[in-house]
Amino acid sequence: RVSALAQKYLTGNSRYCSSVKIDGIDCTWITSKPGVRIVDSNVVLYFHGGGYVTGNREQYTMALANMVRDFSRRTDGDTHLGVLTVEYGLCPETPFPGCLTEAMQVYNWCLFNCTRKIIVAGDSAGGGLSVAMCLRARRDDLLPPHALMLVSPWVDLREGALDDNHDNSDEDDEKDGDDHRKRSLAPKSDFLQQDGIHFFRDAIAAASASSLSPSFLCDIRHQPNEHVDDAKLNNSSLFENPLLSVTLAPSEDLQSLPTTLIVSGDEETFTPQIRAFAKKLRRCRHVEIPGGMHCSPMADVFLGEEAYLGQRIMVNFLDEVVHGACPLGTCTKPCTRCGRSSVF
Repeated sequence: RVSALAQKYLTGNSRYCSSVKIDGIDCTWITSKPGVRIVDSNVVLYFHGGGYVTGNREQYTMALANMVRDFSRRTDGDTHLGVLTVEYGLCPETPFPGCLTEAMQVYNWCLFNCTRKIIVAGDSAGGGLSVAMCLRARRDDLLPPHALMLVSPWVDLREGALDDNHDNSDEDDEKDGDDHRKRSLAPKSDFLQQDGIHFFRDAIAAASASSLSPSFLCDIRHQPNEHVDDAKLNNSSLFENPLLSVTLAPSEDLQSLPTTLIVSGDEETFTPQIRAFAKKLRRCRHVEIPGGMHCSPMADVFLGEEAYLGQRIMVNFLDEVVHGACPLGTCTKPCTRCGRSSVF
């Protein structure tokens, strides 16, 4: 239903949205006015969610087009910004790490062709993929994007990550006792429940079972001189991959990530793991929307106030990244980096 609405919007606003191929990968280019070229614009490279199994690049066309228009109005149309959404491969047809390979292809194209700033963004699984892409770019000695913008990112795919809260404990959680465990369970109000998450995990594992090589697993674990037996290539090993469960990446890699905005709801399934992940980043602003569910900012057709609040926060962030201000909102006086106080 969402995809059908997005397709209708895409068809009715063709002068703002166009289908393009980037290095052979289908993408959609969304702008606030016709004739704006990718290479001349600030680019938000966006990866949709869907558990690495479902979804497509058009499912959030309405929300992203609204975001671009709001940004354009704020800058009186003087600063070009567009969103490039990517149709990356999904399981089971494209086992992991195929989606990451395709994401890197598009990012490489943007690096070598775009003349302005690149902001990498994504929701849910697309948020995890965005982080993984930045980690891979660091390993490959590529320039990082100017910023990361994550909506309800799925950062821990391990079995029991929701109810056991693997490494989400801190001093405050210990004081909370039983309440800590209650918060780690999926809230009944969130549409994304544990059954759905287990379905995605099973699909990812089934697709990757015969395609994930021991040498690749060693490579991503920074153990190039070791090998893993085939018997160890089980679900547990797959979901401990720091390019899939990105919260497990080495601390130095996570702290090297570009300035990051995380927007999530305080009533969603992934709340504990998102909070834990945000604490691991050095340059991160995490905003929780009161009463917000999973990916609230991207569902403006359905959720109203929560969605508009999230989009407003995202537009503020984009405004500051594009215009050189400090997006972290930590300045109490004009920032030495941005020269003025944050608008957050």
